[in-house]
Amino acid sequence: MYFCGGPGPGPGPGRLQRREPSGRAELRQAASGERHSLLLLGDGTVHACGDNSRGQLGRRGAPRGDGPEPIKALETLHVVFVSCGKEHSLAVCHKGRVFAWGAGSEGQLGIGEFKEVIFTPKKIKTLDGIKIIQVSCGDHHSLALSEDGQVFSWGKNSQGQLGLGKDFPSQASPQRVRSLDGIPLAQVAAGGAHSFALSLSGTSFGWGSNSAGQLALSGKDVPVQRYKPLSVGRLKSLDVIYISCGYEHTAVLTQNGKVFTFGDNCFGQLGHSPTAKKSGPQEVERIDGLVSQIDCGSFHTLAYVYTTRRVVSFGHGSSCTSSPPHPEAQTENSDISCLISADDLVGVQVKHIFAGTYANFVTTYQDTGSTNVSKKTLPEISRINQSRAEQWMAMTSGSNEREATKRWLCPIII
Repeated sequence: MYFCGGPGPGPGPGRLQRREPSGRAELRQAASGERHSLLLLGDGTVHACGDNSRGQLGRRGAPRGDGPEPIKALETLHVVFVSCGKEHSLAVCHKGRVFAWGAGSEGQLGIGEFKEVIFTPKKIKTLDGIKIIQVSCGDHHSLALSEDGQVFSWGKNSQGQLGLGKDFPSQASPQRVRSLDGIPLAQVAAGGAHSFALSLSGTSFGWGSNSAGQLALSGKDVPVQRYKPLSVGRLKSLDVIYISCGYEHTAVLTQNGKVFTFGDNCFGQLGHSPTAKKSGPQEVERIDGLVSQIDCGSFHTLAYVYTTRRVVSFGHGSSCTSSPPHPEAQTENSDISCLISADDLVGVQVKHIFAGTYANFVTTYQDTGSTNVSKKTLPEISRINQSRAEQWMAMTSGSNEREATKRWLCPIII
């Protein structure tokens, strides 16, 4: 079972409606662009709905699809991960191959050419032989993380969002982000025109547009763009375990269940009043509980508060426009709304939450009485604490215990 929602009453997202999946396959993941959505089912098939004027649905024919229909070109591939940009889509199959379709005029499809539209999924040949485990789409750029920790980027680079350097134009083929080479990474995340990577040690690297402070950079003469990845000092002490990017804002989840946000707040997407002039990462204090999952839409933020079993939202979620809201609406938009309450979850538990520009999705599973907390699946973020360090130093050189600890320690010393 899952919940989904489109435009709701007022400036924010409406309450999510309960749905039962058609057929036997459960909903594994959902992703939404500006006007289209992808649904990845447990059997590895991908269904698409919404606008198809730019080939977003992976098929020719109708200009839009009102209900989810399978993408036939992907049916035999067993897809394990999907992501949506503004008007383009990516899918990763179980073998780590990446397929792209939709709008490609900025090179965001990675197929080697700046093609206006690709209607049916096409394999990104540049990534052949590299097992990709995660992709993330920005508005007009794309990121990929390989099994061996390499980061690739392609698409528009006008704001430095590819992390390749100032002199690189837009790229139609994946390029390795060499400044991150050798750093074991857990996650990549793409926003409108900015990007983040999270290392296994919990270090956050940001690059691209910083026009609204979405990179959380500090110091004198903070740049409007950052052309290569930079370790974000303001996030180092927060114990970040997950990052999500909106159009011009960013949210991070910490080890102790707190949410910090930064960047544009004209729609209340940071979780505090847009009239409050704050800069840099600020804790969302009014969530009232501990959080295990976050996800950013273009102009809003979702969070699953596991201690109260609520899915909450703040910002301009389901009826946003490209212009800022009226000043009188700003205070209202800063409210934290409950989309799913504990009463809605009788007999089920939240599995994953997904935010898009015009749609939100929440997947669930049968409540078995387990005390496990649902989180997005990422490699575990490891940290060196004092007891670990003392334990390692006390071990005999060359001993099996010291070598085992060394193997654990080496990947996280960054």
